[in-house]
Amino acid sequence: MQVLDFIEQYWKTYLEIGRLEIMTRSQNEPMQIKLRLVSIAKPGDLACIQIYNIMVRICFQLLELTLMGRNYFDHTSPIQMPQHRLSLWPGFVSTLRQHDAGMLYCVELTHKVIRMDTQCRADGGGEWCRSPGPGPRRGPDGLGIS
Repeated sequence: MQVLDFIEQYWKTYLEIGRLEIMTRSQNEPMQIKLRLVSIAKPGDLACIQIYNIMVRICFQLLELTLMGRNYFDHTSPIQMPQHRLSLWPGFVSTLRQHDAGMLYCVELTHKVIRMDTQCRADGGGEWCRSPGPGPRRGPDGLGIS
């Protein structure tokens, strides 16, 4: 398995030689890729925490969860509350850190509250919200609203 975050690449197998050069073609243009061994990540290193965080992020993406801020939410199973014009998305907050003698991985369940309201409805639906026609509308201050 290879973990790649486009800055560093982590391999589960040891690169025997210190450097490796690969020639390939991308869009009919020759491309040279140079790899070099920098260090070996040992359990308890900060690099291990980074590797685990990248792997967890990949797992959340494989589960097709939506990233909002730093947390992942399931957009496919929202809890709808139409009388309040709200939608609750279930999700996960995950943290990984070094704790006492080992690693501590914490996953908490959370929900994201999504408003299903429009700006016109929130403002009380003034005259400028109801104006028909395809052209630009004018707000109360005379500025155009698209």
